Amino acid sequence: MEIAKNNKALESIAQKTTEDEENEYHERCQAITNYESAIRGAMLNGKIVLGDLYGWYKAQNPNMHRFCNDKQVDLPALTYSLQRHPEAITRVEGLYLLAKTSNSDRDVRRVNCMCRNRAMFDLGKELEIVVREKEADSFDIVSCAIMYGIEAEKIKGKLASEKKLLTDVKSFDSRSDDEKRQILARLANTLGVEFDDLKRYNSSLNNRLLPLLKNITKHKPGEMIIKFDPEFIKSNYPRNARAWRVDIEKDLGEYTGRPVVIISSDTHSVVNCLTGFAEENQQLINDLAAKNGRLANLPKGDRGLLYYSLQQLCRTAEGKELLKAKIEHEQSLGIKFIRDRHDTGIDVQIIDIRKLLEKNSYHIDPRVKVNREKAKEHGLVIINMDYSFGKQGRHSMQELCNTFGSQIEGIALIGKAGIICEEGKKFDIMLPTHVQKQIKGGIYFFPNGNCLAPGDFKEAFNGGIHADGPMITVPGTVMQNEEVYRHYMKEPINVIGTEMEAAHYLDSIVKAHAYKILRKDLNMYVGYWASDNPLNPHESLAESHMDYGYVPLYALTSVTLNKILNRK
Repeated sequence: MEIAKNNKALESIAQKTTEDEENEYHERCQAITNYESAIRGAMLNGKIVLGDLYGWYKAQNPNMHRFCNDKQVDLPALTYSLQRHPEAITRVEGLYLLAKTSNSDRDVRRVNCMCRNRAMFDLGKELEIVVREKEADSFDIVSCAIMYGIEAEKIKGKLASEKKLLTDVKSFDSRSDDEKRQILARLANTLGVEFDDLKRYNSSLNNRLLPLLKNITKHKPGEMIIKFDPEFIKSNYPRNARAWRVDIEKDLGEYTGRPVVIISSDTHSVVNCLTGFAEENQQLINDLAAKNGRLANLPKGDRGLLYYSLQQLCRTAEGKELLKAKIEHEQSLGIKFIRDRHDTGIDVQIIDIRKLLEKNSYHIDPRVKVNREKAKEHGLVIINMDYSFGKQGRHSMQELCNTFGSQIEGIALIGKAGIICEEGKKFDIMLPTHVQKQIKGGIYFFPNGNCLAPGDFKEAFNGGIHADGPMITVPGTVMQNEEVYRHYMKEPINVIGTEMEAAHYLDSIVKAHAYKILRKDLNMYVGYWASDNPLNPHESLAESHMDYGYVPLYALTSVTLNKILNRK
């Protein structure tokens, strides 16, 4: 009798826990929806004070900003926001989000940030930012500004009475190593953060955090005015996507009737796997890397890290000749580079496999095993495009599908994503079964399934591979919440990861396939590498992830190319 009572009590507790979790899930979903609506309302109104969005933002309890509702300084959140805005965000009085660049801006100083490819201009008291797609990009820009604003105001409060410390911070670069450590330790104590964390995140910002503190202590981010281009409310379709496609169509004119594969990835992994430049110049790359502080300690022998060293060196003064040689080598193999001229942020490469194999006799990544004669006879042309940003993917993919139609025999989506399955680790690989939007929208299955399977990676990758669930497409990296993720991780959904573009790409692909614009036997190759774990605060996107991320990225790319070039 007593056992029965206890069991009933346990069942009641379990039921209450499940109900509480379900209620929490729905509340967080509504909070995310409310926040989206607040930003959309600001677009309709034309402007908003940044601080007026703080309450809507905080109600989400975003994973990327765990302490947004606390007094504790959130270094990962601050770092993430500063990586995605130019340094001018710490001093300007407002942001102006534009649908397109005006001619007058061409004479204004263009500025960059570490982790976003956007056209941005410093107008002194205002930052002008050209959005790639009005919703996803605006959500990201505004969210990162709010994230910065909340943390900047915490820091400003903690440093308000620390004049001597601020004086020492200003002279930090001229101090001895011992004095630098002392200043960092005092700063860490004042901000209430760990000394090692302060050092690490400062390094993630290229040691620019301390110089920016002077601006932050004088700034009033909550009073910044966010203005939106009136163009945002005139049309739901970006004209620049159409102009971008026209440029591609012109360059593909000579390949009429040839089979096409579209790859959405980046502008380095596909060409590096196919051209053999890194292989031919391995010794030079290693010699230059040995003299570079960030690259010298990377282990040798892994192809992914060799490619990483090549890409990083090409961005340095020391690697100027290496970059020149790389570009000339790619051009000699017939690879065309179409630079974006329409502020989409999407550069494109056209790769004629027939021409490439005729001119590149030996040097292809050995993981790409191709029957050269059959591949040359087939005459495949690859459209390799840099990643779209969020909802922008629907527009860019729609343009390509409607234009090239039955020429397209395959579409590959290769990207980085957050991993949220139970056994998932940073730098693992995810091969989803389908895609689902986080809040609104249906489930998207790949026409004819995902052509990538764990068995394809036996010789290419030694890490974890997860292929037993969907990806969740979120409206923004900051618009994510742990309770929502926990809901999707349960049966029967079993989500494996989270990203921003797939559902939007598939919205166009599935429609084009259903309307028979695309061929019935279309192949899809969909894979992601885990750049972060949103449920683990020590594996956030603010942490360094691109170096060792090249190992799974290039495993994914080589296996995908292997499948594409050996299509049966």
